[in-house]
Amino acid sequence: MKHQRHVLILVVTLLVSLLILPGLALAESSESSTVYSAEQFVAPSSVDNPVALQPDARSGKWIEIDLSRQRLIAHQGNRVVLNTLVSTGVPGKATPVGTFRIRMRVRRQTMSGPGYRLPNVQWVQYFYGNDALHGTYWHHNFGHPMSHGCVNLTNGDARFLWGWANYGTPVVIHR
Repeated sequence: MKHQRHVLILVVTLLVSLLILPGLALAESSESSTVYSAEQFVAPSSVDNPVALQPDARSGKWIEIDLSRQRLIAHQGNRVVLNTLVSTGVPGKATPVGTFRIRMRVRRQTMSGPGYRLPNVQWVQYFYGNDALHGTYWHHNFGHPMSHGCVNLTNGDARFLWGWANYGTPVVIHR
């Protein structure tokens, strides 16, 4: 029975990687093979004060992405545990605005699309479709939009978030 469950989880993981993440090659994961569906919960109509949201009552953890300031702020209760510059989506490939949850984590993978192929992208945490928080080695231009919709972090910051966040951690993105 336990073996059947692991096989089922592996099949679901493969299907998600083929259907939901086209163009992204799933590599290695240090986490269990559990895949959580892309679950988006309803945010208040105004995100003028995202600090008031704090949607994960169990841990008090949530991640704020401020697109206008190109900053990621990781909150735990009333405490800020990380406040860092990031690079989000360029015009035409914007990072989505809304409230999401981390739904899948991949320790490292190759990311590719039209005009780019990036092997060994580390500390990847998907929150919506192909959009993820992840480490970046190909540029150091943080504080300016540079991505195809993902949130680029230094590898050090991405590694910290990997150890700190969990499946289901809220990600609140606003302008």
